[in-house]
Amino acid sequence: MHVTDQLFGDRSFRKELLRIAVPVALQNLLISSLSVVDTLMLGQLGEVEIAAVGLANQLFFLSLLFFFGVSSGASVFIAQFWGKKDIPSIHRTVGFAFSFAGSAAILFSLLSLTIPDQILRIFTTDEAVVTVGIEYLRVVGISYLFVAASVLASVSLRSIEEAVTPLRATTASIIANIILNYLFIFGKFGFPQMGVAGAALATTISRGLELIILYHAIFVKKNILAAPVRVFFDFNRSFVRRFLKTATPVILNEMAWATGMVVYKIVFARMGTGVIAAMNIVDTASNLLFIIFMGTSNACAVMIGKRVGMGKREEAFTAGKHFIAIGFFFGAVVGLGALLLARFIPGLFNVSDQVKLMTAQVLRLFPIIFPLKALNIHTVIGIFRAGGDTAFSFFVDLSGVWLVGVPLAFLGAFVWELPIHLLFLLLGMEEVCKTIMGLLRFRSRLWIRDITEGEVSA
Repeated sequence: MHVTDQLFGDRSFRKELLRIAVPVALQNLLISSLSVVDTLMLGQLGEVEIAAVGLANQLFFLSLLFFFGVSSGASVFIAQFWGKKDIPSIHRTVGFAFSFAGSAAILFSLLSLTIPDQILRIFTTDEAVVTVGIEYLRVVGISYLFVAASVLASVSLRSIEEAVTPLRATTASIIANIILNYLFIFGKFGFPQMGVAGAALATTISRGLELIILYHAIFVKKNILAAPVRVFFDFNRSFVRRFLKTATPVILNEMAWATGMVVYKIVFARMGTGVIAAMNIVDTASNLLFIIFMGTSNACAVMIGKRVGMGKREEAFTAGKHFIAIGFFFGAVVGLGALLLARFIPGLFNVSDQVKLMTAQVLRLFPIIFPLKALNIHTVIGIFRAGGDTAFSFFVDLSGVWLVGVPLAFLGAFVWELPIHLLFLLLGMEEVCKTIMGLLRFRSRLWIRDITEGEVSA
């Protein structure tokens, strides 16, 4: 038991962790399950549809990471203000973040609705894939507006240790999405058979439902986050400067990382439609397996930020050590799980034997990559950001993706002409570099910074 306490914290620490992590993990399990269901349903239509929706969703991926960047930047403040019980400052933080994310959502929606063909041709020259992808983007674009508001509301609620409400909203949204997918994609019970456009319409309606549930829980039920409109926008120039100083590295971090992932997709797509179809299946499986770390890293951010806001620096450092151990240990366990499932997952999809083989080969490498990947998400997203060290988080991700990952992707694919599983292994060097930099920074304790110090509530 003593060893367990040393690695994973004492009983009170684990209880606090589970209270936050379990609802977040379940929420992400539902989201990832929806991705699996979407891919399975679209997979019945063929490889072109899987590839098209996967590439079309890269714009959604970029927008989601931007919204997450703004929300994560806000959550650093919210968690530390929560430690001080400074509710008015939490309201101002949410208000400014909403203004920022909402403006970006309008831009992403316009891009999706007006120039879908130009966006898709960045990734592929396959006209069949482009045609199907355009059909999807022209319907799903409006959902970005709903997603921006939902992400901010969910992250804000988690930051004040209320993770159950976002779970309930996501549960209702996903149930609706699955039902509407079935009706719209395949034209059941008298509905028109819409194919990928049906999947896009189902997504848009279900995202709107999620937003309605979240805002009902906050404003109608008078949650702590609820306040008059004027309170949300009662921020001055000093507050905006402080917010942007902390949040801008987070936003740039998310966008730089997301753009790097998009570049990876471009490389995979240029290697062939079969390769991108295989990697879309791999991504779906990876997201499903990674849900536990979305829960623990979110809990990490809230627990670290709260302790820093309370001035408990040593407790914050000790909590960070526990989360590093949790990330690495469970990353190894989940990686082994992927290895065991590698022979079964490809058979769930209506794809060629070659695509199934490529998918299985990549999944068998997860035990090597996952422990470091899980460790890094806890240090970069959980520990450093919540501790106020957002600039270093940005530096770690930027270096890992753009100085290591992207160059290796082009070299591996187009110079060395590696098969996809060996290219995937080569890209794991990104995680190795991030781990080394992250552990050195953690030991220095320079990441522990109270960014709310000196902020006075109105």
